[in-house]
Amino acid sequence: MRCHGSRLLRPSSGLVLGLLSALLAVGGSGAIAYALVSAPTPPVQPTAAQAGTLHPAARSARPNPTASLRTLPASPPTRLRIPSIGVDAVIDTLGLNPDRTVEVPGKPNDAGWYDGSAMPGQVGASVLLGHVDFVSTGPAVFYRLGELEPGAEILVTLEDGSTATFTTDAVREFPKSDFPTDEVYGPTDGTAQLRLITCGSWDSAEHKYVGNTIAFATLRPPGAQGVKAAASRPAAGPRPR
Repeated sequence: MRCHGSRLLRPSSGLVLGLLSALLAVGGSGAIAYALVSAPTPPVQPTAAQAGTLHPAARSARPNPTASLRTLPASPPTRLRIPSIGVDAVIDTLGLNPDRTVEVPGKPNDAGWYDGSAMPGQVGASVLLGHVDFVSTGPAVFYRLGELEPGAEILVTLEDGSTATFTTDAVREFPKSDFPTDEVYGPTDGTAQLRLITCGSWDSAEHKYVGNTIAFATLRPPGAQGVKAAASRPAAGPRPR
């Protein structure tokens, strides 16, 4: 059984990213995760200690003339690594289905970058989606997302061979009925942000997920970024434990 996401309406020209990416406003990113079937226990949910501090969203989408000094060159993402929770995954590029819902990663242990969001390292919110578990294989790429702690490092390898390094600001749980659209998709005041999203809040009575686990992260200054990664695309990483 799948948790279902909401539709993405075609925006009018000139709307900010928060409106452009309204696909998660109602149903959350539920389409990216199957109901828990074969995993021994539900995934861990973030605690109050992990709530951290969210980067304040800008109130307008006006260009920031200094933004380019705090970002990386535009390049699509190819790989995601989160050492503290054992994630090492290929990143698929996700678009929209014919019914205007977001596509899902093709494999349980792949992450997916929604190409209607910013490229990682660019101004705005870059959104990566992932299954929490999978009906036939159990725990999937973001099964341990609820364990991620503020301050943890998130590394996104880009197609040009560089690595965008982010620092986790907060990990929070939200009901699908109250998805934080502004915090996830709103303007970011000229900063490069990352959002990792999966399903959460397993309801054993209803046999479905009723929430979303979301990690919020901020790009480290380019001078603090890591060295260039190998240009070749690595093989898919191991399943998280």
